[in-house]
Amino acid sequence: MKKISRKLWYGLAGTGAAGVLGIASAIAGQGKDDSQFSAFPGDLDKAISNIFAGEGGEGGAGLSPMWPTLTVPALSTADIKKVVTGNTLRTDHHVAWHFLPDGRIEGSFVEWQNARAEQCPAKELSTDAVHRGTDGKCYASTNLASKGTWSSKDNQLCVNVTWSSGSKNDCRYVAILLEDIALFDSRGKIDGKGMKLLKGKSIE
Repeated sequence: MKKISRKLWYGLAGTGAAGVLGIASAIAGQGKDDSQFSAFPGDLDKAISNIFAGEGGEGGAGLSPMWPTLTVPALSTADIKKVVTGNTLRTDHHVAWHFLPDGRIEGSFVEWQNARAEQCPAKELSTDAVHRGTDGKCYASTNLASKGTWSSKDNQLCVNVTWSSGSKNDCRYVAILLEDIALFDSRGKIDGKGMKLLKGKSIE
């Protein structure tokens, strides 16, 4: 019986060490200068343009045929710079980071704290600053200004960001999943549900 195996290069799939190792092997064959190396198997500029087009933009970044075994490679150092420079990564009601070309980050972090039950509306809207959690409690949000620096190295996006009540200082691999951006660690664990890539500055 003939065994068929195809890869899902950019689409909804799992991420992990296999994708990271694949990039490492590819870069090894490119020599020491990986500043222009791309791990994205396709037209990255077109993929980014489709994401910015809205409503998935012709399927977001696009999909190749789906098969039982799927892999998504992490983006290379050069890919990451192309994706985030001058743009914003955002998860509504949680965080928004604008990546300036000079290596600075400016944005906001949303902090949720306990609120009085009567503050929560009977019918919640996605724009509400208050929210009833799955635990039944009412929570209110506060937007906290955040700032810091970013870099792209060793095929990872590194951020050092602080806000009045916390900070984040780590590096993550990056993958495009349809129109979402997934950040994940060396074990393949994704941070949250993914982030939206927005053109330019969008931190309000």
